[in-house]
Amino acid sequence: MNNKEKVVLYFLIVSLLLGSGVSFYKRQKAEKNLAKIGTETIVITDTLSKISPKPEARKLKKEDSNILIDINYATAKELEDLPGIGPVLAQRIIGERERIGKFSAPEDLLKISGIGKKKLEKIKNKIIIKK
Repeated sequence: MNNKEKVVLYFLIVSLLLGSGVSFYKRQKAEKNLAKIGTETIVITDTLSKISPKPEARKLKKEDSNILIDINYATAKELEDLPGIGPVLAQRIIGERERIGKFSAPEDLLKISGIGKKKLEKIKNKIIIKK
């Protein structure tokens, strides 16, 4: 192997190493950004409910990966994901929401037959209320 061939070979090896390093750096940065996006709380404003004729439930991710259900927009099926809430209570929550409008505090759920202080304490950290 002559000197020119060695120089070309070294150049190719160095280029390959640099390219691999840059690719690794970009991949790590992208994964870090995706992880950051996954743990940020998604803020949903009332504007969305004005755009959509039938707003879907707002599920907000927290850092501990729990899902918060916005009881002002949740469907019966989504409400059933809450501990101790079955189809009957889900329908009662929706009925109360339709009767009074949007809930303003978790304690508003105490007005619903079948939801007492104990049940409210179980679901309180799994719900959110956006007005």
